[in-house]
Amino acid sequence: MHVLGCDPGLANFGFAVVRIDAEGYYQLVETGVWTTTKSKQKIRVAVDNLRRAQILAGCMDEMVKQYSPVAVLTEGMSFPQNSSAATKLALSWGALAGLTATYDLPVEQVSPQDIKKQLCGKRNASKLEVEETVKELAPPSIVLLNSVAKGKREHAVDAFAAVICSLDSEVVKMARKFA
Repeated sequence: MHVLGCDPGLANFGFAVVRIDAEGYYQLVETGVWTTTKSKQKIRVAVDNLRRAQILAGCMDEMVKQYSPVAVLTEGMSFPQNSSAATKLALSWGALAGLTATYDLPVEQVSPQDIKKQLCGKRNASKLEVEETVKELAPPSIVLLNSVAKGKREHAVDAFAAVICSLDSEVVKMARKFA
C-alpha cells in the first residue's frame, strides 16, 4: 500500500509517496516539493493566492491518481503569528482538506516538535539533524532525497519524516488491515 506524506505550504509543499508492506517495512517511492510563485501580473493578492492553492490541489490530485494512497500522513499545522503567513498556510491546508474529502482519505497529523522528538530525541532538533536521522533510518531514500534541490529539501524530508513518525498510528494500522 502507499501513503502520501505532506509538509503543507503555499510556496513550498513537500510530499513523499511511501510504500508500506504487510510487515511494516517502508520505502520512499517518490518525493519532491511542489512550488508556487507569486504572479508577475498585477492582480489582487487574494486572487493570486487562490490560483496558487488550485495549482497545489492539481498536483495532489495527480499524485493520488497515480499512487492511490490509503492515507495522508502530514506534518501538523503550525500557527504562524504573521497574518499573511497564516493565510498562505491555511490555503495549502484547504487544498489538502479538499483532496482528502474528495478521495475519502484519513489524515494523521504529527506536530513538528513531535517529529523532532521522535526522530532526534529532542524537540529543538535542527532541520539538518532531522534530515540526517531520516537518512540513517532509511538509507535507500538518500538518493531520492538528495535529488531535491538543497534549498527545498527540508520540505521533502519533513513530508517523509511525518510518514516515519506515523507508522504506528491508528490510521496506518487500520489502513494495513484493509490493504
